[in-house]
Amino acid sequence: MMYRWISWLLGSLLLLTNIHPAAAQTASVRLTVQPFFDGKYRAGNWLPFRITVSNNGPDITADISIQTGTSFATTLDLPRGAEKSVVLYARPLDEIRRTAMVRALVSGAELAKVEAPIDGFSGLTWVVGHVSTQALTLPLPAVQSQSQRLETLPIQPADLPERSEGLSMFDLLIVDGAPLADLTEKQQQALADWVRLGGQLVIGGTNLEATLAQLPEPLRPATSGGAAPRGSISLLPDLDAAGTPAVTALVGQASTRTIATIDSTPIGVQAEVGKGRVTALGFSFSAPELTQLRTAASLWDQIAYFSSSAVQAQQMQHVDDVQAQQFASVLSLLPALAVPPLTTLAVVLGLYLLIVGPGLYLLLRRLDRQAWGWVAVPLVTIVFSLGAYGYGLRLRGNDIILNQVTVVEPAEGRARVRTYAGIFSPRTQTYQVRTNSDVLFEPVAGGGFGQGGAFAGGQYMQGSSSVRNLNIPQWSMQMFTAQQVMDVDPLKAELTVEGTTLRGTVRNVGAEPIREVAVVHDVHVAHLGDLEPGQARPIEMKLEGAAFDRNVGIAGRLLRDKMTNFNRLGQLPVEVRMEQTVIDTIFNSLYDPPLGPVAVGWMERSPLAIEVEPSRLHRQQLTIIVAPAEVAFDQSGAISLERGWFNPIFEIDSAGIGGPCVTRSGDGWFLEGGIMTSTMQLPASLQSLQLDRAMIALDRDGPPSTMKLSVYDWAAKQWSEQPLSSNTATIEQPTRYFSGAGLLKARVEVQGDNAKGGGCVSVNLRVEGSRR
Repeated sequence: MMYRWISWLLGSLLLLTNIHPAAAQTASVRLTVQPFFDGKYRAGNWLPFRITVSNNGPDITADISIQTGTSFATTLDLPRGAEKSVVLYARPLDEIRRTAMVRALVSGAELAKVEAPIDGFSGLTWVVGHVSTQALTLPLPAVQSQSQRLETLPIQPADLPERSEGLSMFDLLIVDGAPLADLTEKQQQALADWVRLGGQLVIGGTNLEATLAQLPEPLRPATSGGAAPRGSISLLPDLDAAGTPAVTALVGQASTRTIATIDSTPIGVQAEVGKGRVTALGFSFSAPELTQLRTAASLWDQIAYFSSSAVQAQQMQHVDDVQAQQFASVLSLLPALAVPPLTTLAVVLGLYLLIVGPGLYLLLRRLDRQAWGWVAVPLVTIVFSLGAYGYGLRLRGNDIILNQVTVVEPAEGRARVRTYAGIFSPRTQTYQVRTNSDVLFEPVAGGGFGQGGAFAGGQYMQGSSSVRNLNIPQWSMQMFTAQQVMDVDPLKAELTVEGTTLRGTVRNVGAEPIREVAVVHDVHVAHLGDLEPGQARPIEMKLEGAAFDRNVGIAGRLLRDKMTNFNRLGQLPVEVRMEQTVIDTIFNSLYDPPLGPVAVGWMERSPLAIEVEPSRLHRQQLTIIVAPAEVAFDQSGAISLERGWFNPIFEIDSAGIGGPCVTRSGDGWFLEGGIMTSTMQLPASLQSLQLDRAMIALDRDGPPSTMKLSVYDWAAKQWSEQPLSSNTATIEQPTRYFSGAGLLKARVEVQGDNAKGGGCVSVNLRVEGSRR
């Protein structure tokens, strides 16, 4: 007995000794985590983390993961003595998180863990980043409502991320005299891509020529023209000539607008780059003279727009997430199962009837076992049922289905590519997903059906661009999305506005056919048919005369023939319903739809190829291209612009419920009463437009109410009430009401009867003029 007890004690000690090296290995791995931007983030946007891992133990291959609701990870090889750094991108969907969990794992075993502090803002927050060697002295924009707030974040040049997604939370970036010569090629590309996708960059400083030279080519709207004369700056009326900072004159590139002058010398220019804009100002935002300013409202009105998405304002969700949920409904439309051939069904049914009827009767009679009939008939039925089930599984019922929808949005030679994918599994199984590009994967929140829609499983890998161990229960679908900015630009539309007509050419410059190409502008659609690689077709589109019909959206116009033919036969086929939902989502006024003419077409293959293991699967793919047209304006003759050229930005000061809506005349805002300000801007290439006439038309769906219209007079710096006739105002001396940046601000005061309910109010602008 004593011998057994001593043996057990020695065995236990030996076991503890064998465990000790594993504990030592755990202690040998160290994690250091540094969130970018001091851990500040805006809900629904990507936040980069710089993670440094050191290993003083045996050689290992570790998974470095960061958890912010979803597990984002990468894999690092760590030999003994190695220290490696990696940048991981995480996307917190809400602002309530205070920590991000970072772990080092080997074969699922945790070797090290760090909780990194983070601090979130709501989706309604405006975020301004400044890359500057000194504190800014220029007053920042003022918020327009109590629910809005503004945050400013200092950024060191070395902390500019190498992916544009890492800058997604910023509404505005200010570069003021900071040294940018050490920016890597990837940092420069990320900054340029961020602007292309809608970012706003403002450049200033005392040595502006050097700063511009250090930026990528697309972000240089001007060159230095030497020292500007002393004088009052048009955008800073509070400063007299003696109190202005040192100023550099600027020479704008082609297609830029002049927004600030000293006398007639340009000292501020602006260019549109894709969906974004770049502004260069010939003075430093850190100049001590700017402390004398009481406000810089005039300047900010010209150089930046701050607008919270209607979706974010109402649903507190990022636009991408709301769109993803719309695309999820497309992914859930699975292809119809294959139907067995009628001849096969007839043979099987005939054989069954033959056996169950005379066959069994004759067999049992021959064996003199007629009493066995009550057993034989059910047995034959079961055998035939199992055979039919097996045949169905062989046809399609055992197929894994990959449903994929991709949106390609070109901008200045690059394109934002988003792909949404769903895997339907007929059995409980774990899948491995890969792609051919350096993408950021993430799950679609709530995306899927069955048990697959209840959780976001899997590990979303960066670097290797994959989703590992995506477990999907039987008869369920799990959805995920991937995005990247790529060198993809397959569809070119070069158009010219001649009066009220749009003429030009649309060309397929890619390597694959593009089918059902069309040009869309506002409610106008011109169908061009299929385009083979290198093929071009002319277009001529009248921009007037089409009535706005809320019941016939862009999808109804683009898919006119398909929807008409199939509606006669009943329900639309799956592929047509998929296309309809995709178009309705992209051109929905809530989701930042395209402005101006765009070319639309469909590709057979996605630029982001998704591969799934096990690889035996059925694919259903849909890829849409939405390419903004390159638009020029006729150098001679009259030019007329109306709805479709202006993207109204709403500022609301009202009580009661409200939100985005659509009237007979276009996009608007629901008001019971109060004030709505709509800001609209002329295209940058129309700076030389001589305005002859401007008209503003108000529309309101709902009970009768009194509306008063005022337009901001930039020369007098005050609001000017405009008389209405049938809710339309003709603006006298229209040039007074357009700023140097081509902005017009219209304010509508609605006096309604709350007991009768509110209505949707829209403001529509029409301008007529000619080139100087």
